[in-house]
Amino acid sequence: WSGTDEYFSWVCLPDCTTDYAKIDSGTSRKFTYSPDRDSDLWFAWQELVKRSETASNDLIGGESLHQVMQESFTFQALPESLCPYDPAYCVPMPGVKFEEVSGYWCSFKMGSDVVGAVGQAAA
Repeated sequence: WSGTDEYFSWVCLPDCTTDYAKIDSGTSRKFTYSPDRDSDLWFAWQELVKRSETASNDLIGGESLHQVMQESFTFQALPESLCPYDPAYCVPMPGVKFEEVSGYWCSFKMGSDVVGAVGQAAA
């Protein structure tokens, strides 16, 4: 947990008890992951996306490559009213909650589902 805020973009929270799982999906935005152009994965990723659009073969469970590429890498981002940044920076991290440390300052804490899965020692 000591390095959790290394890649975290600090934004204003309405309060430390905001439950992002209950955000209205009608106001949320979508973010679809794709590696940056300077990433070593970018060309391979683009090839997968291109092939997935024309592939008709089924993968395990009856899903096509296109479905996997579209659904597995698309995330619900917070609405602009809560996070006025690009949707890429507004995707809540599953299992992460916030708690007030002091005077309107929120800090990370593990959600109870994560603590139950990894144990109290890791929390």
